[in-house]
Amino acid sequence: RREADEAVSAGRVRVNGALVKPSFRVRSGDVVTLDGKALDWEPFAAATEGSIGAHAGSNGFFYLKYNKPRGVTCTMESSQRTKPAKGVGSARVFPVGRLDRDSSGLVLLTDDGRVPEALLDPSRKAPKTYEVDVRPAPTPDAIEALRDGVVITTTQQRDGVTTTSPTAPCPVDLIKKSETSATLRFELREGRNRQIRKMCEAVGVEVVRLHRVSVGGVWLDESALEVGGVRALSGDELDAVGAAVSAS
Repeated sequence: RREADEAVSAGRVRVNGALVKPSFRVRSGDVVTLDGKALDWEPFAAATEGSIGAHAGSNGFFYLKYNKPRGVTCTMESSQRTKPAKGVGSARVFPVGRLDRDSSGLVLLTDDGRVPEALLDPSRKAPKTYEVDVRPAPTPDAIEALRDGVVITTTQQRDGVTTTSPTAPCPVDLIKKSETSATLRFELREGRNRQIRKMCEAVGVEVVRLHRVSVGGVWLDESALEVGGVRALSGDELDAVGAAVSAS
């Protein structure tokens, strides 16, 4: 895979006569050449399909989305692992970022190590969207404070560094409200530990349910993916991830 990326970066690979970037997705019928010689690539792509269903990436990597239920921990620590998500089988994929045990929703799974940097590095500004049930219902001033940024203290799990600083401005929309509760939609482009829960705490409301619905242009369609289910990314979703990787 590394040699293939190096060949593409060196300008030795063309698809339908045009130079391409690493992570470019080829489609059935495309003519791929290496140093001017046509490659018979389609049988290889078909042969690498895994037990999880349609193999998502013609570059040999898996790209999946998982509808994580509450109570499941996203971790790379073997001591904390339980049974894998339904449909993953023995594929050696890892979660792109964390979604804490008490939260639910979209988790991207892949074995392509370029994806976490492309989607999680704050300088890349890949958006993540959450629907959050809170109580009591926040005031208009509280919602405005969430949009502008509030001071929170977070400790990064990876390096243990504790930071006290304002959160970056972000879109926060009120999508439902009752006398005692409300549902907010957050779009974040930074990733501090338990950030939304701490932001809500800072304005005096409690998170009852936190549900992630999108990451970097990939959306969770719950009518097509059951809770606990896994499926390969669609062509448009692969294009979104590929564009992020190419830009990183």
